[in-house]
Amino acid sequence: AQVEIPNIQKQRKHLAKLVLDMDSARARWQQATKSGAPGTNLQTLAAKADSLREEMEEAINKVEMCKDQLATDLYNFMAKEGEYAKFFAAV
Repeated sequence: AQVEIPNIQKQRKHLAKLVLDMDSARARWQQATKSGAPGTNLQTLAAKADSLREEMEEAINKVEMCKDQLATDLYNFMAKEGEYAKFFAAV
């Protein structure tokens, strides 16, 4: 428990950061797809939007992987509940 709880807390903070990064990437992509400034080269705009879409998709994947890892760690922690109960009862 001394190792698992700090790791779970660290992963929760990391997940929160990744969610903020994902939201930021999504906002940049949405802004790029909505902005059609006059005199702007459409190919350049499309390339930028594609690049931002890829960045957003990568951020989404990172969030999903972190969620999966956090869920796995939480399930593993809960699976040891009986061991922790015995330990605390003995103390």
